[in-house]
Amino acid sequence: MRQASLVSLRWCLHLGTFLRPPPPPPPSLLLLLLRGHAAVRMASPCSATLAPSPPRPHTASPPLAPDCGRDAVAMEKNGEARGPDGKGDSQGPQGSQGPQEKGDSRGLHGNGHGRGPAPLLLLQEEEAQSRRGPETNGEAPGPAENGDSSQGVQQQKEGGGSVDSEGSPVAKRARLEGGPEGVEGGPEAARKKFPKKKVALLVAYSGKGYHGMQRNAGNAAYRTIEDELVEALVRAGCIPDNHAADMRKMSFQRCARTDKGVSAIGQVVSLKMWLIDDVVNKINAHLPQQIRIMGMQRVTNGFNSKQLCDARTYIYLLPSFTFGPKGQGEWDGEGERDTAWEESFRLPEETLSHVNALLRRYVGTHNFHNFTSGKGAQEASARRYVTEAYCQPPSLQHGIEFALIRIRGQSFMLHQIRKMVGLVVAVARGHAGDQRMQDAFANDKLDVPKAPGLGLVLERVHYDRYDSRYAGDGVHAALAWPELAPALAEFAERHVHAGIVAAEREEGSMRRWLGTLDKHDFTSSLARAVHSVKREDSDGNSESE
Repeated sequence: MRQASLVSLRWCLHLGTFLRPPPPPPPSLLLLLLRGHAAVRMASPCSATLAPSPPRPHTASPPLAPDCGRDAVAMEKNGEARGPDGKGDSQGPQGSQGPQEKGDSRGLHGNGHGRGPAPLLLLQEEEAQSRRGPETNGEAPGPAENGDSSQGVQQQKEGGGSVDSEGSPVAKRARLEGGPEGVEGGPEAARKKFPKKKVALLVAYSGKGYHGMQRNAGNAAYRTIEDELVEALVRAGCIPDNHAADMRKMSFQRCARTDKGVSAIGQVVSLKMWLIDDVVNKINAHLPQQIRIMGMQRVTNGFNSKQLCDARTYIYLLPSFTFGPKGQGEWDGEGERDTAWEESFRLPEETLSHVNALLRRYVGTHNFHNFTSGKGAQEASARRYVTEAYCQPPSLQHGIEFALIRIRGQSFMLHQIRKMVGLVVAVARGHAGDQRMQDAFANDKLDVPKAPGLGLVLERVHYDRYDSRYAGDGVHAALAWPELAPALAEFAERHVHAGIVAAEREEGSMRRWLGTLDKHDFTSSLARAVHSVKREDSDGNSESE
């Protein structure tokens, strides 16, 4: 019995020795494991911009069986230990999943039963960490020189810092908007050197061959003056490409919307653009010869060339035989033209006086609803203010005598100038009485002929109030451009007046139009209705008789 007790005590002592937990690792190994664990967390891509998590508290763990240590060593040799990011394969040699299924790899005393990073992996990670450089205050390494680090990308997304790379907001905006060419440093440097400013451009053009001034977006079949101008602004580097598609982005505004074939000597447009060097010449280099930028002035940010215009002056150039007697100078487009009569005609003095008397009736505020389309007599916008209207003495132009009518007013409606000239011509030639001039301002609808657009020219626009307020403030100049008067006169004579005279000699548009005046009924709609009723009554009475 005593011997059996001794044997049992011996087995218990032996079993206690076998079940005794292993001694803790040396301090150097524990420190190595902790450093490796921190390095793994700091090197993880998802935590590059986050602070490292605090170490897990030390908790007691059940002792390892002898086989577990051998299995761990075998797994390390086979490369099956959990990787630094905690996502490696944790299956044992027989494919059974270990106790740790979720979370990062843990230390020796964690809940993973000692299945943390192997010493070999820790040494490799420490060597890689030494190559990356020391950490500072536990933060992830800063952005690399090529800007590929996650921290650098985060700074670009938040717009912080001055990141000079293709992914920065500045570079994206530069690619979208473009910039003036030929400036060292790229589009951003160009924008800093040439900031966008509000300007007024003085434009002169011959409208022959163009469908008016205003651009027809998306309709390339009808070429306009603004089509040529906007393309030249883009090619010269004054505006980005996307502003050409949407002209509101550059606050583009024209002073007057001229019709098809109508020319201009003093058209003004306002817009925001880059003030590049030698801007006027660079724009003109991309324009046809019949369209020129004559001048440019800095204006206030709130300047609008249409809204701030006080008055507009139009001229109408026409051959003097237009005011000849009824039946003379008319041509229906068929047969031979009497060009000898055209060249020999001279406007009598009394006819010129009669024409000026008719034009003076336009001066003042009147209801011009009969001189446009789509306006009713009761609409307030049909009332317009005309300050002057007269005809200058005629002069010879390439063998034909031409007269010039000048009309100045606050603003004009569509076709208003052409119908004002058309009614004066019809009355002067005898197609209608002088009373029709006064009848045109009444509420009744009157059939008013419209003169050809060839001879109409926008001569000048006036900004008297703007000039009195801002001119001479040291920044802005007057928009009268008196120094450009010789250049404007030369352009008008070479491209506008000469073009009108040449087209009239070749095409005879005025003589064709004179042949249509007999087709117009110059009575009012009320008079025509009364006349129609009287005729029906007369026809009925004759039948009853």
